[in-house]
Amino acid sequence: LQPNLGNPDVVKIGISFLSIAALFAATFIFSRYALTFLFRRIANQPELVLIVAMGWCFGICSVASALSLSKEMGALVAGMTLAAFPFGADIISKVIGIRDFFVTLFFITLGLKVRMPTLDVLLLALVLVVLMLVLRQLTISVPAIFLKKGSRNGIIAGLNLSQISEFSLVIVAIGASLKQISPLLQDLILTATILAAVISTYLIQYNHSIGNQLLQWTGLMPKTQNQTEHENQHSGHGGHGAGGRDIFVLGYFRIASEFVQYINERAPKLAKRIVIVDYNPNHREVLESQGYKWVYGDLAAVESLSHYGIDAADTIICSISNAFLKGTDTDRILSSLKKMAPKSKVILCADDDKTEKRLLAKGAYYVLVPGRITGEMLFSRVHKDATPKKRKK
Repeated sequence: LQPNLGNPDVVKIGISFLSIAALFAATFIFSRYALTFLFRRIANQPELVLIVAMGWCFGICSVASALSLSKEMGALVAGMTLAAFPFGADIISKVIGIRDFFVTLFFITLGLKVRMPTLDVLLLALVLVVLMLVLRQLTISVPAIFLKKGSRNGIIAGLNLSQISEFSLVIVAIGASLKQISPLLQDLILTATILAAVISTYLIQYNHSIGNQLLQWTGLMPKTQNQTEHENQHSGHGGHGAGGRDIFVLGYFRIASEFVQYINERAPKLAKRIVIVDYNPNHREVLESQGYKWVYGDLAAVESLSHYGIDAADTIICSISNAFLKGTDTDRILSSLKKMAPKSKVILCADDDKTEKRLLAKGAYYVLVPGRITGEMLFSRVHKDATPKKRKK
């Protein structure tokens, strides 16, 4: 709509809407069939997944530009289609470095555009920031309270979203280029955006204490809130990972498949607690039909699992040893997991005794050595009367 505001023509605006609808329809249809097939074929090559995802984004931006739409609109549509795939979280984790680089350039450019603000501009910018913070609480915490999601959760969510959206800066930039807004208004919004970015850093850092203070001032904090949160953490409501599941299995290879087989035969109800993370979608339908939750994940970028709630897991099992891992090793995985889920019990797989001792010293809950178990099984088969001795860890 914005490019047509200077000369509002019904036909031009209608064409813009039709172009957007056509872009959405074509993009979603193409992604539903062509991209799904393509990603399934390259899922076991994480680098290729990343390249295709970025190529898809730039391609849709070019199509949007050809339709006289903004490149931002094209990027938004491309991102929405990728988010629908199970690879979405993994793609996000891989483009973080590239994204941060461009975000840095974005804010440098933004800062260079801001002229030295006068006292009037600073005061008006502060008023805008305060108004934004109040509206955030009204639009987020109030619905959360009415939906019985918890007053504290709503207030903290509002505090965590205490920034002025970068989309507003895109709209301001387009408006300034089309002479729709004055330079003073542009300076005012840019200054308010920078102030909100600085203030939100501390609001997020101290969100829990600020939220409790606001609850006390407003009288919304129930006397039994702490007790309710404690019960929720121990009953599986909000204290577990994806869908209340608290066991994560990283990698679906030989050991994991045997583990799943044992569960299916001896404790099928346990499947409802398990999330299996792997990059091969061919196993997804079978596993989900058995009650497991399958998510796409590359163990070389284990940080992406934070999107699935692994930080609340009770047990994390990595059933793949260094001999089969690509782009990472068990030491790196353990280090990342200890930071992401410090309270979880991490079970790893080692190729030899030296690796086992090192992982245990770094905080692993248990380390499985497949070669040792195989050797003990062979020994017991050859010497049926012999009982394999337990080795000291």
